[in-house]
Formats: sequence, C-alpha cells, structure tokens
Amino acid sequence: QGMANVASGLFGGFPVGGSFSRSAVAKEAGARTGWTGAATGLVVLGASLVVGVFEPLPSSVLAAVIFTSVLSLLRPHEMLRLRRWSRQQFVIAVTTFVLTLALAPQIQYAILVGVVLAVGAHLRRELAVSAPSWVDGDALHLRPLGVLYFGSAHRLEDQVTDLLSDHGDVDELVVHMDRLGRVDVTGALALRSLVEHLADAGVTTRLVDLTPTSQKIIDRVLSPEDAEVDHHRTALLRPPQRPPRD
Repeated sequence: QGMANVASGLFGGFPVGGSFSRSAVAKEAGARTGWTGAATGLVVLGASLVVGVFEPLPSSVLAAVIFTSVLSLLRPHEMLRLRRWSRQQFVIAVTTFVLTLALAPQIQYAILVGVVLAVGAHLRRELAVSAPSWVDGDALHLRPLGVLYFGSAHRLEDQVTDLLSDHGDVDELVVHMDRLGRVDVTGALALRSLVEHLADAGVTTRLVDLTPTSQKIIDRVLSPEDAEVDHHRTALLRPPQRPPRD
C-alpha cells in the first residue's frame, strides 16, 4: 500500500488503502463488486455526523466490534480435519497461525514463514523417489514412483547401483516409467548416464510404459542407440503373483 501511494503521488493518482477486516466483512455481507467500497464510503460519511457518540467508547469495545466481524472466518474444525489428512501440513498451518498472533501487526512475516515451510515440505517430498523392484529371470525390473528431476535423479541412480550390486547375475534392466509424475531434462540426462554406465557393464536397459509427458523428453535426450524404448506396451513382465497368506 505504501508503494502504491508513492506511485499515486508521482503520477497524480488518489491515495489507496486496504483493510483485511473490511474486506472480510464485505465478503460475509455478500459483496460481489467494487461498488461495495462506494457504499461503505457513503455509510461512513453519514456516520461522521454522529462520530462523537463513539469517541468515549473504550478501545476494547472497538476491538470487540472488529473481532466479532471476523469471527466467522475462524474455522478450527478445518484445521483439526487437516491433522487427520496430513500431519505435516497441520504443523505448518499451526506454526503459521501461532506466528501470526505473535508477530501481529507484522503478520506478513508469519505468512512468509508459512509459505517457506510449505515450499520446503513440497521439495522434501519430491526428493524421495521410491523404486519397487523385482527380478524375473535374467531381468531386473524397476518401477520408480515420484518426480524425476535434478533434486531426485541422484537418488534413483544410487538405488539402481545398489540393486545391481545385490543382483549381479542379471543382464537386463527394465525401467517402468508409468508411475513417474514428471521427468525433467536433468532426470532424462541421469537416465542416459545410467544407460551408458550399464552398457559398459554389459547390462541392457529398456524403458517401458512411458507416459506422454515423459516420452517427449526421453525421445529428445536419449538417442535410439542408447536404450530400447517401448512407447506402446502398457504392461511388461509384471511381478509374479504371490499366493495369498493363510
């Protein structure tokens, strides 16, 4: 608002202002257009004739008026419901709420902390790429789950290296791509590097079950001689069915 008022002064505009509580009251009253501000201005103009009546009111009374107007915005049941859905998101929400009270009136810092925590939680989740695996004959099958990008590519490479160390008798690696939500350039380059290293070790690599989004980047980064890429098969040597437990 300060920057907007500075710009208004430089270019001959009107001063501007905003109020969270006023916007909340307008929304709860059913406001839909900018005419709400004009109607509010007329009401305030009319009330200015009797403003002296409110002068002796204690500040606590005025605070209670504002508090009552925004009370409907408090929805603790939704936060408690968030605890059942995701404890991580619940902790972020509670932290942001507590900081909002502690740092008032500078609540922008609390909101900034909440945004940083949410972004950090998202990146932490995307760093983890789980890769269920199974062996069928001489082939090691891998089905990565997650997002393959610069933050998680090295983890997938480490998992493949460990699996091949445990199964040194396999001569083929089959990577099922259908559970990867996204593959960026770095992830595709990591796959190409993995294919080249395995080729030097005498292990053939096949990429199967590609999604339309991952197929484009794989086609651009991996040349046909790098790996055998299957664009059409939706199932390839599924893991053997285990008998049900007694």
